[in-house]
Amino acid sequence: MWRVASKPNVVIFTSQMAPPMHLSFSLTKQLYASLHAVGETLVLCSSHISELKLDEPEEAPLLRGLSTSHRQAALLASHLEQPNIVSGMPAAVMQHCQVHCKPAALYVCFTETMYLDIPSIKSFACLLETSEFEYFSERLKLPKDLDSKLQEIMRNSKTELDNLYL
Repeated sequence: MWRVASKPNVVIFTSQMAPPMHLSFSLTKQLYASLHAVGETLVLCSSHISELKLDEPEEAPLLRGLSTSHRQAALLASHLEQPNIVSGMPAAVMQHCQVHCKPAALYVCFTETMYLDIPSIKSFACLLETSEFEYFSERLKLPKDLDSKLQEIMRNSKTELDNLYL
């Protein structure tokens, strides 16, 4: 977990692997206990396309969103259709925010691979062009040739599945 020094209300929590479901609630409780004056919570996560139930098949990656009833801004992606669900840590974070009347949004990328890949990252890149992610987009300065930059990052990092909670 990191707190951005120049903007103390921005906290980043990443996880190299998804915590076991039975620990998600207590981990979320500890995470929010260590934070003071949390504003809006943004959750970015990924899931395998086989977990998405649709009437008509669509090509992966697909970005879907959920929000708490306390969030006033519109989602930046299509709503996650019923009967689809989110589980684990992302669900625990959203449940915590709903119960404690905090605005929160979850964006899940349904992808064909279980590992972080370039198409999945690109599906989240569209979010960086919005005001909600203004702080990050100012610092990241996405290059025009995003594909080659992402390929370079992926080659150098050897990153597996990551979940990011903002």
